Amino acid sequence: MLFGWRRIYEAALRDLEAPCRLLDVACGTGALTEMARSRGLDAVGLDYCQKMLLKAQDRFGGPERNGHFTKGSAYILPYPENTFDAVISTAALTGMDHAHQALREMVRVCKPGGLVRVVDYWRSENPGVSDRIFIKSVESVRHTFYPMAELFRAVGLEMNSQPVAFMGKIGAAEAIKK
Repeated sequence: MLFGWRRIYEAALRDLEAPCRLLDVACGTGALTEMARSRGLDAVGLDYCQKMLLKAQDRFGGPERNGHFTKGSAYILPYPENTFDAVISTAALTGMDHAHQALREMVRVCKPGGLVRVVDYWRSENPGVSDRIFIKSVESVRHTFYPMAELFRAVGLEMNSQPVAFMGKIGAAEAIKK
């Protein structure tokens, strides 16, 4: 696991215990899904990139030995409403052109009383100088820094948050679906 990612995944899985059906949106190589399953959670990973999904499936012995990963878009999640106890995305929304739509879909597939959590690069609603420097350096590689509070409000969620890593530039934003 890359330096620093363990801390991010720990924050993503904080307070989740079995039994818990979890969706890892934009799962990439499946590291978070793998960590969640090792803790007894019923975790499913979803990603639109076939190459990433193949790497994720290899973590579990290949596609024929598991059904833990699905190819799909975060903008149109291929699951019915109210399917998951927790829906999590790590380091993905900043790379999406339509983060509001992805978050709206995460809320849709989360059960009432379930947890929606985003661990990602973000900025405060009133960024200081260090925020602006960091944002400029990372946005140059095609990331958009959405104010998480604004994103959560836009989909009808009341957000709680906490810094996770990298001088507070990576944070965990979460809400309980009503």
